[in-house]
Amino acid sequence: MEKDLEKITNAWQAYISQGRIKQGLNQEIKRSWQRCAEYKIDPLQDSSTHILQENNLREKLDKYEEVIRIATPIMKELYKAIKGSNFMMLLTDEQGYILKSIGDDSFMSSAQAVYLIEGASWHERIKGTNAIGTVIEEQSPLNIYASEHFSQENHFLTCSAAPIFDADDNFIGVLDVSGNYQSAHQHTLGMVVAATNAIRQQLLLRNMQQELMISEKKQRLILNSSSEGFFTINKNGVITQINQKGSKLLGHAPQECIGKELETFFPDSTFSSLMELTTEGQHKEEIVWNLKREKLQVTSKAQRIFNEDEEVTGLVVKVNDFNAQDKSMTKEIEKRANYSFSNIIGESKAITDAIKMAQKVAISDSTILLTGESGTGKELFAQAIHNQSFRQEGQFVAVNCGAIPKDLIESELFGYQEGAFTGAKKGGKPGKFEIADGGTIFLDEIGEMNLNAQVKLLRILQEKTVGRIGSNELIPINVRIIAATNKDLKARVEVDKFRKDLYYRLNVININLPPLRERENDVIILAKHLLQKLGKVLGKPNLDLSEQVKVIFRNYNWPGNIRELENIIERALNLTEGTVIKKEHLPDYLKKQEVVAKLENGSKLLSIEEAEAKAIREALEHFEGNISQTARCLKISRNTLYRKLNKYDIDIEN
Repeated sequence: MEKDLEKITNAWQAYISQGRIKQGLNQEIKRSWQRCAEYKIDPLQDSSTHILQENNLREKLDKYEEVIRIATPIMKELYKAIKGSNFMMLLTDEQGYILKSIGDDSFMSSAQAVYLIEGASWHERIKGTNAIGTVIEEQSPLNIYASEHFSQENHFLTCSAAPIFDADDNFIGVLDVSGNYQSAHQHTLGMVVAATNAIRQQLLLRNMQQELMISEKKQRLILNSSSEGFFTINKNGVITQINQKGSKLLGHAPQECIGKELETFFPDSTFSSLMELTTEGQHKEEIVWNLKREKLQVTSKAQRIFNEDEEVTGLVVKVNDFNAQDKSMTKEIEKRANYSFSNIIGESKAITDAIKMAQKVAISDSTILLTGESGTGKELFAQAIHNQSFRQEGQFVAVNCGAIPKDLIESELFGYQEGAFTGAKKGGKPGKFEIADGGTIFLDEIGEMNLNAQVKLLRILQEKTVGRIGSNELIPINVRIIAATNKDLKARVEVDKFRKDLYYRLNVININLPPLRERENDVIILAKHLLQKLGKVLGKPNLDLSEQVKVIFRNYNWPGNIRELENIIERALNLTEGTVIKKEHLPDYLKKQEVVAKLENGSKLLSIEEAEAKAIREALEHFEGNISQTARCLKISRNTLYRKLNKYDIDIEN
């Protein structure tokens, strides 16, 4: 090392006397010396010292208790390899304060002379170029040898240090091995890097354990706050987990249900039936079960649980009280028509054409099929048509066919006779078609209706009569049907998911509602309308949109249409404290739309790869080749950055 030492010492002398950087000097050392000059550190005088008071040190130790606890056994293991060679090991926080030290007594006295002790700060601004302080700046492993230290008082040292990163890749401290430069060894830095990697792995493991605990608590909280019952069963049919609603339905406390076979509560062979029904992974249709608990029926859906090897390990089952579900369906289904055509906001040709057609056919009695993407306002149109028809004094009954379980939809739509099935109400129950007699029934998500119900609906359309389940009597009805779907019904006909004859019966008058992206400037008109409407409710009237937000709204594709716009406006109203909705009040995915718009308006579009490579080159140039700072700026890990450097053939040195 004598030859190297001579070159380094000459370079140091040239810099402190002439401010000249000699060729061959390590780039990290060069940058550090230049920073030290900016800090106005005198290399020939003893450097300043900052040592924490005892109470402040105690606060630091408490704050980093977990890191110290994890790092200490690793430091001790590494120290075994260097013990007796005039070295010491140091652990610092991200500011350079020494938290833990282990070392040879023979070297400790020399270290104390320059305040290489617990509680002291070895930040570069205080101590000049040194492994701890310079690693904090560079955030990459470094060896600082002899005269590479900026302050002459530290020239007797050789220090090898590496940064410590936590589970989220945040810089949290430094691990350092320091000793007399005459005892320097080329493999020391590699050992330190290996030790910091081991510390990070332990932090990752600890973080994963904490996340699992939190996840489990959240899962329990979510399940117990659900209005539906849930339980899991293993491959032997034994209940392994259950939420409070599920255990209440089974009539026992959760701990009394766990460990019991499913057939303790359900009919015999329930488990084997569920396994057969879920051969494709899940069973989406509701099944009604008579529990062994007296006079209780529940509906269930089930989904298989797979392990990493795609082996079935059990089922997760959702259960609900059949009769309670029946009542909730009634509340969901029976809605009044509150909207007219004046409530449909928009000036674009696409929406005004749809309104004109709807107004024209409202006075007839023909069946209407409303088509369009989710969130385009199909129920709004259905209500407006009803309120402009001669049926406006009659009932408007809305039914979401996709929200009603298969086993309930027929009884909900067509009603049932007393004694039609176990649990049927005394006196029976009228269906929604009977309730809508003289008015309008709106069948939303008609494409989700099962084939059995489709057959009965076709009969109603043909014969203008409805028959309750369990009864041979046909009841005459006078109902106008408005159906709606966001599906391609023709395509469903081709795959036998929808009856062809029913499709043509429903599609007498088709009104297609345009998606928001095809409605020109309507998005701004709608946004302003929603600002006023929701602003009054939230106590924030008379707000406006910034020009930047208007540009983002115009360029966005709006897959969720008006419903998505309404959610975004409500979110922004809750976040803003001023009188203008700004970009900062929008969700992150919408903010990115501005970047896309700028690219689309540019003279030359870059591919994703070209743009990424360009961003990496510019960041590297800005940070003078510092990998850690570049990665942090680009919000990627150092390993990912190295992979991309290799992918795009980017030379760090150039």
